[in-house]
Amino acid sequence: MRAATTLVRFVVYWDIDGTLLTTARAGVPALEDAAETVVGRRPDLTAMHTAGMTDPMIAEAVLQAMGHPGDPASCDLFLDAYTAALPYRLRHKRGQVLPGILDALTYLAARQDVANVLLTGNMRSGAEAKLQSYGLAAFFATGGFGDDGSDRSDIARAAIGRATECYGRAAGSGVLVGDTPYDIAAGQTVGLRVLAVASPSHDRRELEALEPWWVTDRMPPGAELLEKMAQETPTPVGRTSRGS
Repeated sequence: MRAATTLVRFVVYWDIDGTLLTTARAGVPALEDAAETVVGRRPDLTAMHTAGMTDPMIAEAVLQAMGHPGDPASCDLFLDAYTAALPYRLRHKRGQVLPGILDALTYLAARQDVANVLLTGNMRSGAEAKLQSYGLAAFFATGGFGDDGSDRSDIARAAIGRATECYGRAAGSGVLVGDTPYDIAAGQTVGLRVLAVASPSHDRRELEALEPWWVTDRMPPGAELLEKMAQETPTPVGRTSRGS
């Protein structure tokens, strides 16, 4: 992890699923494993639309749909079982790192004035499992996770707090790269500019209607992103959020 004294000018926050990579929905059987652990019977979740939902939101929705209370204790048990099952499921159903991502991350990581930070609805252990499975873990030292709350805006505040502690005031004026309306809403709520990358789940027209900072059909090169950030970087504002 960089020391806080490093002169970071640009902080890029990254969603995972549908933005950095796709797991080919390997998480679905892990969710079914978790539901079976908590409720005692196995649901069929193949038709469940989870794009943009945080892990805590998914846990509550699955439990309630099965007629089980979605109380915090039950959701915690569900999420523990899900993240325990996920590494096995990731090994047996393979997706891919999405186009342009590895080149962009590699370029940005080589710059001393850039920090890559996670901003994901995945639980921390689930995020680590996915990034390790697809060879991306080394690009990230900190972030915000589903452990920080079920609402993506709360996760964004946690990510900004941790990034501010690590990288300074630039964290408050960074760019969030995501692929869903949830990402756009969270970024707009906390004052981050949002690069929305169109996907099969949410096409360009849908994303443009929400007026993010930039919409693209695939991840642009890292140099292009930094050039646009440099042209339109606002004066950083103070943040009160802090993470651990």
